[in-house]
Amino acid sequence: MRDLRPSVLLSATFIFTVIILGQEVFSSGTLWADTVHLTNGSKLDGKVVSENDREVVLKVGPQGIVRLQRKNVAKIEINQRTGTPSKKPDSRRKSLPVKPKSAPPASPVPEVSKSLRIYLDAPLAPLKGEQRALLDQWVKDLQRQRVIYRTRAEKHLGTLGSSIVPHLHSVARGSFVRARICALRLLVRFPRYESMPVALAGLEASDPWIRKWASELAGKISGKVQNYPWKENSAVSSRARLKKNWDQWYAGQEKLREILEAKRAEEVPSPSRPDLKDLENPSLS
Repeated sequence: MRDLRPSVLLSATFIFTVIILGQEVFSSGTLWADTVHLTNGSKLDGKVVSENDREVVLKVGPQGIVRLQRKNVAKIEINQRTGTPSKKPDSRRKSLPVKPKSAPPASPVPEVSKSLRIYLDAPLAPLKGEQRALLDQWVKDLQRQRVIYRTRAEKHLGTLGSSIVPHLHSVARGSFVRARICALRLLVRFPRYESMPVALAGLEASDPWIRKWASELAGKISGKVQNYPWKENSAVSSRARLKKNWDQWYAGQEKLREILEAKRAEEVPSPSRPDLKDLENPSLS
């Protein structure tokens, strides 16, 4: 053994030290270490604790320490990737990919309702001549105090069809409760999209019968019939919740109406729709 060259003995000692003391380092799948290259071609992986002109101190494993003579060290590579990649990478060296936040679910696009489609495709035609004169008289009678006038006016107005709808809106919003109820009953017979704001306003009325007919009108126009507690004066929160459903439906339909009317105006020029104010203006006759 005395004839063996010192480098051979040193190499054998290093290899034995790496196998015994560095077993945990390699079995744990170390990804990063300091690599010491020796002059005989061997190399050691560990942690360089200290180095000077005489020696290099290398920590191998949790407890093993190897002291190397400086003349036997060819070079030192600090903090190099080595060994088998670990299943759990060091979060300090490689950040985990950030999972993008999922966008909130998009609100469902409302469909064009039947009442809105009729409003767009079949606008109301104004009454003229004798029918217009009778209409004006019966609307006045509908607001009179004596019940016989209101009953007769309601009966005759029903014979004129849906053209009476815009003329009843102001009555259905008025302060005279009995006339308001009569107007709402007529609007329920001809549930036009134009009457939805009137129905929504009636849902908050103090009179239960106005609430009743307003809820029926809102249900017919929207196609969303709800069990609206119109009788109970104490069911304020329930009425507010159900009214909100109709409010949201109408808001969605109004957006669709604006889009569709703008699109139609761009495609082909069409006869202008008569304004509701013009329909209510007696001067048209």
